[in-house]
Amino acid sequence: MHIKILDDIAKFDDLVCTEVKWMFGEDCGEIGTSDISICANNILGCYYNHPSEASDEEFYIVRNSVNHALSNLEYIRQNY
Repeated sequence: MHIKILDDIAKFDDLVCTEVKWMFGEDCGEIGTSDISICANNILGCYYNHPSEASDEEFYIVRNSVNHALSNLEYIRQNY
């Protein structure tokens, strides 16, 4: 299976970073699963005409990446 989002890792990382900063900006406190899904769908929209065209695997990769980016962002805010 081809995972389109991983063809260009630098682009993918940049999209995740940009989208997380745009959507969640200054506050990572009250973020629900639907917020994570919306963010993931916005990222997948950069690769497909409609996010539903992405495979389940791609959706899970993006969701995990968004969760990881949010965790890092919150850690940095709390400690620095």
